[in-house]
Amino acid sequence: MAWWGWLLVVSLLLTGCARAGGEKQHPPPPLSAPPGLSPMTAAQSREFMPVVSQYFAYRKQAVLAGSPEVLWEAFPALKAGMDRQSGVNIESDVVARYRSLAVTDGEVRLEHYAPLQVVVRGETAVVLINGVELYRRQGGGDSGGQLQLLLYLVRRDGAWTVARTDETTLAEYHDALR
Repeated sequence: MAWWGWLLVVSLLLTGCARAGGEKQHPPPPLSAPPGLSPMTAAQSREFMPVVSQYFAYRKQAVLAGSPEVLWEAFPALKAGMDRQSGVNIESDVVARYRSLAVTDGEVRLEHYAPLQVVVRGETAVVLINGVELYRRQGGGDSGGQLQLLLYLVRRDGAWTVARTDETTLAEYHDALR
């Protein structure tokens, strides 16, 4: 390769590195996200984080137990209306995916890629999570990755509960990038 070819390669690499070191790019919102999502305020965090944390605690229990029943018992609405293609209420698929890996522990970093966002309309709310979900495998090592999830909440008897989930599929993520 001629010297100018190497110069072009080095220039492109440096340009890419400069962009990578700049402002953090947040993942695009899913195309199915409702309009009006905005970063969660401190007051909204106090209001919604209990149910968000509860959902992920039960989701982790379900994965570790190898059965979605514990999650469905806490949030019965999630047992119905599964749509694998669009990622709606696919918790049983998530559990099945990890079952064969013999996972022993897990964690979710809810704001790994972007702050939580929320939109509230009366007695309903939607929380957008751009995090990472990782599970420790019995033989060592982690399995998991990026998680983009819409939690659809409803207020019942004065408390928020999860009525539906919509996990962004790989196809939906690529569509949102276009």
